[in-house]
This record gives sequence, C-alpha cells and structure tokens, in this order.
Amino acid sequence: MADNNEEKKEEGSKTEDNNSTHKNGGIPVWIWIIIAILVLICLYFLSLINSKKFLITEKDGYLIVKKGLFLPYGFSEYIPQDIVKREAYSPLKVPPGESISTIEVDKGELDIALFKVISNWVEKYLKEEKEEDIKTAALYIERLMRLNVSPEEYERFSRLKGELIFKQAKFGFNMGLDMIRQSKEKIKGASNLGPDFRIQVEELLSKIERIEKALNPDFDILSRQDIERMREEIKKECISSCVKAAVTQPPADTAKDETPSEKPEKIEGR
Repeated sequence: MADNNEEKKEEGSKTEDNNSTHKNGGIPVWIWIIIAILVLICLYFLSLINSKKFLITEKDGYLIVKKGLFLPYGFSEYIPQDIVKREAYSPLKVPPGESISTIEVDKGELDIALFKVISNWVEKYLKEEKEEDIKTAALYIERLMRLNVSPEEYERFSRLKGELIFKQAKFGFNMGLDMIRQSKEKIKGASNLGPDFRIQVEELLSKIERIEKALNPDFDILSRQDIERMREEIKKECISSCVKAAVTQPPADTAKDETPSEKPEKIEGR
C-alpha cells in the first residue's frame, strides 16, 4: 500500500511539472529573465544614442534646435545651462519665403549645420540695400559669431562680416548725403534774415556745395595709384634731366685750377 501511495505522489508531481511547463510555453523562467535583461540593455543604449542627437527644425516661423531625450525616441527644445551657448541655440526668426527642412546631426556637427543655414540667409540680405535688410543681416552675423566652426567656415564668416561693414558704411554715407541735401533745401527756404545771419547762411551754403562736389561720384579725385604713378614719372624726369646735364656739361679746365707761383718778395735795402 505504501508503495502504491508513493507511486501516486510521483505521478502527481510529474503531472504538475508538465502542467507548469505547459503554462510557461515550455521556456524556463531563467530564460525569460535573461531576455528581459537584454531588452533593458538595448533600451538603455538606444536611449543613450538618442540623447546625443540634435534636430534643426522650424516651428511657428522660428528656427529651433532640439536635443534628444534619454529615451529610445523623442526630442525637446535644447536650452543649455551656459549663457553663451543658450544665446547661440535660442530660437531665430526665419526670413520670409524661406523654409527649413529638418536636419538631424550629432553634437560635433551642430554648429557647422547651423552656420550653413544662417550664412545663406546673410548672403541673401546683403544683396539688398534697405535699412531693414542690413539690420537683419547684422542680427544673423551676431548669431554666427557665437558658433564654433572650422577654418573654412570662419573664412566665409570674415568675408560676410566685411561685406556687412561695407553695407553699413555705404548706408551711413547715403543717409548723411541726404541729410546734407535736406539741410541745403531748408537753408534756401529761410527768409527775412538779418545781415549777420545772411553771411553765415552764405558761408554754410558754400561749405555744403563743396561737400556735395567732393561727394559726387563724378568728382575727379586722384587715387593712390595715380599719385604713385605721377611720383614715378617725376622721378624718371629728374633722373633723365640730371643725366642730360652731366653729358652736355664741358669738362673743367685743369689749367685754371693750377695755383699761381708765388712771387718772390722784394727785400728793401737799408
């Protein structure tokens, strides 16, 4: 009887083991644990890779820089803790008629990608002559100054900055010339002036006319090249005249250079 009971217990335990393996799909629990660990490791590395990615995109008419979250997928607006970097990556107004296609880059390529996008905008505005366009180009140039770029991009930045300075100077020149002309028209419109004021008005008008003549593009001003050319011509003329004078001058008379013999002094007798 005891043997029969033991056999029944063994058969019961076997049936329970078979039922448990059937419930688990025939895979032991420790394999499921290993699979879960591997999945977690994959999620960790995917999150790590995504956290090092950056996006350059457009939102509500502004250029936005986004940084990857520490998740397998997802981005949020990039706001660095450093103030200088925060200004470099802050939202920037996109010019009218321009659009940005989403660019995905790593940290080392972020500044170069931003430089390419913004520098194209600068070149577009530098082709215009309006004050608003020049101010917008200056705003974009200031943003480019905060980026770390390669020597090639820095050379392009230097060229764009030089063109901006020229545009600003040209605009200031034209504005000053317009103000001078407006002052001239106002002075001419003045009437019923006293004798002293009339003299001052005439002097001021004379100065304005001289300034307008000097600022006139058709006014003939000697350039540095012209001055150097004239200096070389004068030098050549001086050398040729000196050589000609030396050739035509007769040789000096050597006989005249001889000192006359001293006459013997007469000794007076006593």
